[in-house]
Amino acid sequence: MRGIRGLLVAWVVVGVACSGGAGQGETSGASSSTGGEATSDASSSSGGASAGSGPICGDAVREGDEECDLGPINAAAGVCTPECKDAACGDGYVHAGVEACDDGNAAEDDACHGDCTIALCGDGTIWSGVEACDDGNPADDDACPTTCQPAVCGDGFVFAGMEECDDGNGADDDACRNSCKKAVCGDGVIQQGVEACDGNEVANGVCTGACTLGCNNPWRDCDTNPGNGCEAFIGSNSHCGGCNNSCGDGDECVGTKCVPIRP
Repeated sequence: MRGIRGLLVAWVVVGVACSGGAGQGETSGASSSTGGEATSDASSSSGGASAGSGPICGDAVREGDEECDLGPINAAAGVCTPECKDAACGDGYVHAGVEACDDGNAAEDDACHGDCTIALCGDGTIWSGVEACDDGNPADDDACPTTCQPAVCGDGFVFAGMEECDDGNGADDDACRNSCKKAVCGDGVIQQGVEACDGNEVANGVCTGACTLGCNNPWRDCDTNPGNGCEAFIGSNSHCGGCNNSCGDGDECVGTKCVPIRP
């Protein structure tokens, strides 16, 4: 009997031990399973946040607020800027073949207009600090000639209704006076090659109303230089009876003739 009872007790102990092990295994398995699910969910959640961080300009995929994205073709001079924006006047980039300039501002009075064209004399817009006027027309006889500087006497352009002439030089003795008036007899300035005098005093003569020399007899203008008036005395050995009529050696001018000198 003692032998049988001892066997029963041993069997019960072994059974309890096996039952406890199985329970622990199940608990561990649940824990492992739960842990695995938590890790998987966390990983999945983290991966989703990374994927939704926003578009990347330059990856050749147009996303979000990108207007364009050509990847490596994005360029300052291209149709898609480095910021993935469509090229447009005023963005500060010169679009090759489309814009002449682009300074990124809307000012009309600087070197680059608001329409991305280069400022030029004659475009109708005054370039600050460079042009004084710009009427946008090709006329040179108005208040603003094609130099984009105000019309003034001496600029070489005849200002219609204001100037009679304008030869653009500093000479006052030619056909156009420095006052932009045409030279005329009586204006007090001798027009070279045209007038012998003009209201001025003439040595040994007078200035006629036609601006020619009127020499007092017996004086003449033999050197054709009206500046020194009537310089030749017709009665001298050099101009005996006429200009440049010189008496020879041994002769002298008497009246208007060369005669031998009396011994």
